[in-house]
Amino acid sequence: MRRTRGQKHITRAGRHSIQCGVSEVGIKAVPCTAMSTFSKSLAPSIGQLSRVTTFTRLIYDFMRTSELTISQRKWIGENSTITLTKIRNHFIKYHHRKISLCVIKRWRAEGAKNQPNYTDKPRSGRPKVTDGAIRKEAKRLATQGNTAGDITNILHDRKGVEVSISTTRRILGSGRKPLTWALVQPKRQLSQINKNLRIDFCAKHLHAHTSKWVFIDAKFLYVYQYPKGKLRFAWQNLRYKGASKLSAKPGGPWVYLFYGAVGLNFKSDLYFVPPSPPIGTNAKRNKVNFKSEHFIEMLGKMYKEIQKAYPNRGFKMLWDHARQHDSKMSKAAVQDIQHNILQSYPPQSWDINIIENCWGMLDQQLLKSRSKCSAD
Repeated sequence: MRRTRGQKHITRAGRHSIQCGVSEVGIKAVPCTAMSTFSKSLAPSIGQLSRVTTFTRLIYDFMRTSELTISQRKWIGENSTITLTKIRNHFIKYHHRKISLCVIKRWRAEGAKNQPNYTDKPRSGRPKVTDGAIRKEAKRLATQGNTAGDITNILHDRKGVEVSISTTRRILGSGRKPLTWALVQPKRQLSQINKNLRIDFCAKHLHAHTSKWVFIDAKFLYVYQYPKGKLRFAWQNLRYKGASKLSAKPGGPWVYLFYGAVGLNFKSDLYFVPPSPPIGTNAKRNKVNFKSEHFIEMLGKMYKEIQKAYPNRGFKMLWDHARQHDSKMSKAAVQDIQHNILQSYPPQSWDINIIENCWGMLDQQLLKSRSKCSAD
């Protein structure tokens, strides 16, 4: 064999490696799928090998661990007259792979049978840790608002089952009724009518001076006693069209209704109106409903506070078209301050009404909060 530059001293193992298609500078093109796969997997580390014998040992380790094909197994089983050493040398010379004597004996014994089977037997795999009752219990816990980590801990404490969080997630997402970790949708959604009203309002007041606007709005607050707090995400069966157990009312809530106003460098106090429960009682709500006279009384107190915040300059108060705002009694009461009112603001304007951001922050604070006493 002709020596290239840098190959003056080549050992016996090195010459054998070159015959197998290996040189000190890389791997030659060998018509073998195993060698091609090996050259791709070890291509970054070839330059780091300094000795040919070390590289040859890596090749033989790879040859030893790779499985035989069906045709190779069949060839061993049909040539039972050839000795074990000759079969081993045949694979090294023609297939560039080294197999153990135990493997040769195994497939020779298989070829001696009347109906040899050279395919791999199905493997049993790891036994299942959970049964049908455990999987059903996991889904039941998920529909109650528990997370995958909580379910894993509960199964360990109550059932003595050792499962990982990934296994719990896989159990919840499998079966005829798979669960999905999704957003808990609120009951009320923005209607298309209110969307059109907001678009018209923005187009009408596109160049208005909003720095003098005061946004007034009411907030209904329903406080429930959730065992897991107010949830945003939970495991749910999206295929089930009925009402979710997470959105059901676990008892009567505490009902609060209050007004607030915000503007540029201004934030008013909160003014509670019925049906908020009376102060100093354990009642969950007031027996009196919200009426126009309650709105007129509240607006009189709030208007004085707004005048102190905006002295000697005009301002515009904005509120939606609630029934108490547009009643005959309310319009007659605010006739004297009509020049400070802009009532064309649409309802449910979460993305353009400043005070809706305040209500959103309030809802965020109430997430995962738990009531400790009836006064909450």
